[in-house]
Parts: sequence; C-alpha cells; structure tokens
Amino acid sequence: MKRAARGLALVILTASSPAAQQLPLFRARVDAVQVDVRVERRGRPVGGLTAANFELRDAGVVQTIEAVTLEDVPVHLLLVLDTSLSVAGNRLLMLKQATRAAIEALRPEDRVTLVTFSFELTRLVEASLDHAGAAAALTGLNAFGSTSLHDAIFNALVLRERVPGRALILVFSDSADTASWLRADTLLDDFRRTDAVLFGVTLRSGYIVGSRWDRIWAGVNRDDEARLKAWFRDEPQLFRRGLLSALAEETGGGLYQADANENLTKAFTAIVEEFKSRYLLTYTPEGVPPDGWHPLEVRLRNASGNVTARRGYQR
Repeated sequence: MKRAARGLALVILTASSPAAQQLPLFRARVDAVQVDVRVERRGRPVGGLTAANFELRDAGVVQTIEAVTLEDVPVHLLLVLDTSLSVAGNRLLMLKQATRAAIEALRPEDRVTLVTFSFELTRLVEASLDHAGAAAALTGLNAFGSTSLHDAIFNALVLRERVPGRALILVFSDSADTASWLRADTLLDDFRRTDAVLFGVTLRSGYIVGSRWDRIWAGVNRDDEARLKAWFRDEPQLFRRGLLSALAEETGGGLYQADANENLTKAFTAIVEEFKSRYLLTYTPEGVPPDGWHPLEVRLRNASGNVTARRGYQR
C-alpha cells in the first residue's frame, strides 16, 4: 500500500516532467561518499580544519578522508514554502521577506529552487542562477487551501537529484500536514537514500500546544524535543508534527522556531550562512558492506568544537 501511494504521488508531483523518476541511492562520486559536516564552537563556525582534524567511521570502521572542502562546491538551495490558508496576511508578507533574504545570501554560483504548497504544489523556480528573477517570482504569491507538506518535501528530493553539488532543503511550515498522499514515515527512508541536508522552520504559535519556546535554534526545550522525536518514530501518523525535527536530525540539519516577524528573516538567513560554512568530507568506503544501512560517526582530532553530521546513509 505504501509503495502504491508513493508511486501515485510521484506521478502527480512530476507531471510537468517528461517522465517520473525514482530517487537514486545516496549520492557518490564514483565509489566515494561525501558528507556535509558542521563544526561550531560557542555558536560560531570553526574554520581552518583539514582532513587530519577529522575521524570518520562508516559502520564502525575508521575511513581515510581523501578531501575536505569548505567553499569550493556550489550550493543548491531548495526552498519549500507553506502557502496554505493559515499563512495568509502578515505571515505571508514576512515569509516573502525572509525568502528574499535567503536568496540574497547565496553566492553567484549557487542555484535556487522555489516550491510552494497548499493542497497543491507549484514550482515557481527550478535550479536557477538568476537570483533576482527568483526573488521576483514571489511577488504574486497568495495563501489558500490546506497543507500538503509531505508531498512537497518529497518533490524537493526529486528536484534535488537533477543538479550536482551540495543540496540544502529549507522547509517552512506553520502547521502539520493535512492533505498529502505520502505518509510521514516514508520520507525518513527517502532521506536516508540521498545526501540532501534539511532544515525546518516553524512558527512559534501552535507547533506544540503548551510547550515553552525559548530559543530560535532547535525550537523547543531539549526535553520536549527529545519526546517529540521519540513519539514521531513510534507513531509517525499520530505525531506528524515531529516530521521536520526527525528529518533534520537524520540529515545533520536543524530545526528553527521563530515568530512571524523579523525573526523569520533571521532564521532563513542563518540557515543559509550556516550551510555555507560547513565542511564537505569525501572518502571511499573501505571494510564495510556495499549495500544496506551505513551509520556514520564524525569526531574531531586535535581540535575542539561541536560536530553535526547526518546519522548515516542507505545504499
């Protein structure tokens, strides 16, 4: 049943393409694997690190890191924006402002894709280097209808695979899914098979009833966040609001929580700037099975800082 539903959704989501396409396995250059890694100390990125400063384990086996790059690989920013009825009015104006700010934070060689969703999906811009044109495409945007969050996120994965380079998927939504064909739990498996990094942005009001929001980064106090993740993994259909947090953890991204004012712009730009400061580690897996689930562990050597990376990948 899940496979049939996913297939139907894919036909709908890729109707404007010549043919529907399946998501490939985790992106690799020949036999090499590339992993985005954030290193920060006291909230600031740590620069100047080399391969000698990292220890990477694939399925428990230490790997030889062949290359470490910081700014050489172009970024593909995929913005997935909730334009359902609950975003109408001032929220939509602030969302447009935040989206333009995120686009302005890109470098000339970075590409941008814009996908909006309510009960239907709209591709405003696809993998464009025309940043000014992408920002202009937001002008006539309106908010209406229900929320197809799951389908929109999957659509971003399909679009990601058409462009080489590093992929940042930035998802904004102020509510849980109400209209998708795809189930929340199917997306976890899809994200384990791609190298895209996902960041979620939610609004302060209504995300978890009764919780206390203290920080923009991570969104909830740590006890509430841990419970939400556990509940979602046990009952993904019942606790669908945990989807963005789970996908962010799976891919080494993050969850921002903001007000629908200038803090939304701050969240969008912070995500883009953070992603541009990440290291890209490249290695050829040795001593591990060629297929199946590969848990990853990245640590620092002769350097201090907090490391964030994806939990693993499926091949």
